[in-house]
Amino acid sequence: MRSARWAVVGLLPWLVAADEGAPATPWVDDQPTEIVVWGDLFARWDGTRWFVATEIETPYPLMFAKEKNSSFYTAGFQVRAIVACDKAWKLNKRHFEVDCVLEDVGLQAALADRYNADRVQTAGEVLDELDAKLSGARIQLQVAEDGRVTSIDLEDVSEDTERQQVIHETLRQVMSRVAVGFDMKMQKYNQINEGKWIEYHSALMSMPLPAYQTATRASSTLIHYLNRYKGHVLVQSIGKGIIEVPPLSSGQAGASQSSAATAATAAPTRGGGGMSAGSGPSNRSLGEGEREYQLPAIAYDTDLIGVSIYDADEGFMTERVWALEGKPTASAGLATRGYWHAGRIMMLGLDDKPSCGPTRVVGPRLGKASDVPDWESIEQNVK
Repeated sequence: MRSARWAVVGLLPWLVAADEGAPATPWVDDQPTEIVVWGDLFARWDGTRWFVATEIETPYPLMFAKEKNSSFYTAGFQVRAIVACDKAWKLNKRHFEVDCVLEDVGLQAALADRYNADRVQTAGEVLDELDAKLSGARIQLQVAEDGRVTSIDLEDVSEDTERQQVIHETLRQVMSRVAVGFDMKMQKYNQINEGKWIEYHSALMSMPLPAYQTATRASSTLIHYLNRYKGHVLVQSIGKGIIEVPPLSSGQAGASQSSAATAATAAPTRGGGGMSAGSGPSNRSLGEGEREYQLPAIAYDTDLIGVSIYDADEGFMTERVWALEGKPTASAGLATRGYWHAGRIMMLGLDDKPSCGPTRVVGPRLGKASDVPDWESIEQNVK
């Protein structure tokens, strides 16, 4: 997990101990207690703007497709987005529905299979269409008073036809990786004090799935530790968990088209440690020119490390970085890759417009491909 730890530390070096190579503040219980009571537990959703950068490498391919004829498999992608959020509807005393408009999006993806000029061109055209679909669309969240994001949906993207439903669900899974960084359970009773607390079944420690696949089973435990460092309210997080992925196949037909389409559009729920997708229609017809794949059921041991900054006056998170690594358990053998998810969220001012970068095809995360730009990990270029 050392590589994941340094991925996080590299993004925010001023959040760690000043001594070179020194570890983060130890997890002790006998520090002085200072209790802060915050008023509005939903203040971070009142007309706020955010920059989100995230990168994902999955152990199985995901299908990115245009509405007409073109598609490609990706096993790794990056999203950079500017989102403007506001409360849309009070569901009850403890929950709100929040709309987050995607003001700008940059989408980069690596090919899961071989690179050549025709495939790169096709993938670039697919990414351009997906960028156009996402720009101006809304991510609709259901959020709780304790800081959790309990549900996510993608609005303003067509899902009239079977193919559009697959595209919509795939994009919803992609956007779920943008939203999960906001999910962090805080302490009880509208109070926070220095020390540690435990969070179970974090949505951040989940995995996106192909559109037709039923949800994974997952469990996780995070330990959060809050202290004050150089005038900042700092929360350090470490976590461990396991994600069980059922058998996957690019040719999986699953249930009937009608029942699958219904499941794909149903509201997602938090189950087994993540905002699950339900199942969706088969994408067998979407992979023209692609090699089919079949993977057995595999479990992944996951480790997470992250750092967050909270506003001491308003009581909500203003910045967060994290790195999550999932490795196949010993029973999986050596035939599958691991899972990687790193990201950052950062609150913006009303006029801030950081660059989301280009939408394009890039090389693999841990390799190179000719005639396309290299994968630039987000910790290399997030300012």
